[in-house]
Amino acid sequence: MTSTKQFVWCYDQMCEARTSSGTVNAQYFPRGETISGTNYYYTLDHLGSVRELTDSAGTIQAQYSFDPFGIVAKISQAVACDFGFAGMYLHSRSSLNSTLFRPYSPGLGRFINRDPFEESGGINLFTYAVNNPANFVDPLGLCCSCPSSGRLAAYRGCIKACSCFTCDPPPLRRNWDRCMTKCLNNYYGLPVPPDWRNGSREGVDPVPVVPIG
Repeated sequence: MTSTKQFVWCYDQMCEARTSSGTVNAQYFPRGETISGTNYYYTLDHLGSVRELTDSAGTIQAQYSFDPFGIVAKISQAVACDFGFAGMYLHSRSSLNSTLFRPYSPGLGRFINRDPFEESGGINLFTYAVNNPANFVDPLGLCCSCPSSGRLAAYRGCIKACSCFTCDPPPLRRNWDRCMTKCLNNYYGLPVPPDWRNGSREGVDPVPVVPIG
């Protein structure tokens, strides 16, 4: 028996799951989800991995643990959570974690498709979070992102995708420019803002001085 599940995306965030007929059976939010009309809430770790799923009364409905590259262990599960390691959507039948641009295999510790940014994201086209999953995440499947600073609300998708280049020394600042240009132009059809506020690992990520339209 097979079934079809369709998703609605809000920019780079998955926000609804629907049946093949368009019926909404789940809605997703940064700190929880609504399943068949019932609200559930996440307890997240520093990477954004869902460690617990609780209901409105605070009762734990599911608990999970993960190895360094995201293989999940179900400690308990009365209600299945749709998201898991580093906040990625878990496709339970394949055990793959889905990002916007390509799926990630926790068992392999790598993506199963080539990096859409090609060598601009590094010579290893399949690596996940520069092989440092304890400190970095890759929410789009494009490039590593520092979890403490890569989620600033600006040009959300591209800021997240390119924020790892803010860790580069000044001579490599061009990597940030190239990453942002390709992301904005190729994937969102947006122009590159003419002015950027440069950030640093001690401060904030570069944020484009342009409204989100």
